[in-house]
Amino acid sequence: MDKLGIVSVGRSDFSILKPLIADIEKNYKNYQIFASTAHFSKTFGYTASEIYESFSKKSISIVDTKIIVKSPLLLSKSISMHVQEFAKHFSKNKIKKIILLGDRYETLAAAIAATSLSITINHLHGGVITLGSMDNAFRNAISEMSHYHFVDNKNAKKRLLSKGFDTKKVFFAGSLAVENIYRIKNINTANFFKKVFNSDKPRSFAIATYHPSTTGKKDDLKVIKNIIKSVTESKIFLIFTFPNADLNNQHIINLLQREEKNNSLLIVRKNLGASLYFQALTRSNFMIGNSSSGIIESGACKIPAINIGNRQEGRDCNPNVVHCNGTQKDIKKSLHEIKKPSFIKRAFQDDIYFRENTSKYILEQIRILP
Repeated sequence: MDKLGIVSVGRSDFSILKPLIADIEKNYKNYQIFASTAHFSKTFGYTASEIYESFSKKSISIVDTKIIVKSPLLLSKSISMHVQEFAKHFSKNKIKKIILLGDRYETLAAAIAATSLSITINHLHGGVITLGSMDNAFRNAISEMSHYHFVDNKNAKKRLLSKGFDTKKVFFAGSLAVENIYRIKNINTANFFKKVFNSDKPRSFAIATYHPSTTGKKDDLKVIKNIIKSVTESKIFLIFTFPNADLNNQHIINLLQREEKNNSLLIVRKNLGASLYFQALTRSNFMIGNSSSGIIESGACKIPAINIGNRQEGRDCNPNVVHCNGTQKDIKKSLHEIKKPSFIKRAFQDDIYFRENTSKYILEQIRILP
């Protein structure tokens, strides 16, 4: 059986890929995980530890360039170095097929390396639109290099087919993140609140994540302050997780750490880990920010989501998502909207990202595809 590679470039995709990798370990056996730089960053919580806790060290290859992306030049250098490192590790492990998820710049580098080595690429979650992020261009480039496409909603499939992709090579698989939420094993309520709040007393809270936007640092800082003020003045807690390891993220991290010192209702975490994060979503009142998690996972968790700004512009949304521009006035308007009985009634009637047995379907196809 051809050796299968799975690339994980950070917390955002490992939380999605983890159950799929567990199924691969159980059924496929001949596989290798390639964990790249962001997993080994202490700034973002050294999420490599979760990979080591979940899978055998022998099945994990470290692809760490040690480059911290603080400028466009370093971003280009990081992509270049990742291409070299992925190619080296793919070749060493004699990889014949590979699974790539999403649209990160490291994922693009893995696609370039795999293409140069004639490795069959299975791309998950392509065909999506996010006009407010350079990830949009990366995702499209990865799709062009990929041999097979497992999309997370039917609109994404239509987009790929409209671009001329072979209908026999594009599959609606559903979202792995949504499947993972239904598969997660809940811890009891007291343990959850003790892990997150250091107290077993239940309390109301919201989840927030905000990644660097295309509008600039000053606008990002204004929006984050507006989020924190608008949510916490209603006397509920706000758990704010770090942004991804993206270009121009340090100003967001610095602000969150300063604000936490002055606001007893604000809790800032580098990351919660896959399991605890999904459990936090299901217990939260709502999610707010500009993360794809608010677009995709929130519906499965049966919580409203407030999407801010243009980072996710064009992405297919469920009825539980409300869009706003990030001013305090608009955020408050959205907070009022998601409480309306009429909104709640229509918000969770359908989930465009759900398909039963997503992981099983993907693996069955990968087994039989050349």
